[in-house]
Amino acid sequence: MRSPRPLYLEEEVIPIEEVVAPKWREFVVEKEADGAERVNRLNYEMCVLEALREKVRTKESWVVGANRFRNPDDDLPTDFEQNRATYYDALH
Repeated sequence: MRSPRPLYLEEEVIPIEEVVAPKWREFVVEKEADGAERVNRLNYEMCVLEALREKVRTKESWVVGANRFRNPDDDLPTDFEQNRATYYDALH
């Protein structure tokens, strides 16, 4: 059965791995009557936002100009490379 929600066109390449959690795949990737798989746009975009939120929270992605969600390299002392061993010793 076809979803009443908008679907991405079949020819569009939509990344699923590392964007859509396995528990949500059945709601994002819909099977057509002919067996073709189509991506539900609204559900996919919600998964993209959830994945982005997690990446920003863990600093895998960052926001330029932000303080809390800045580049993690900006959190290091300016002399980190020269004094790496000293900083590691301080952390035990």
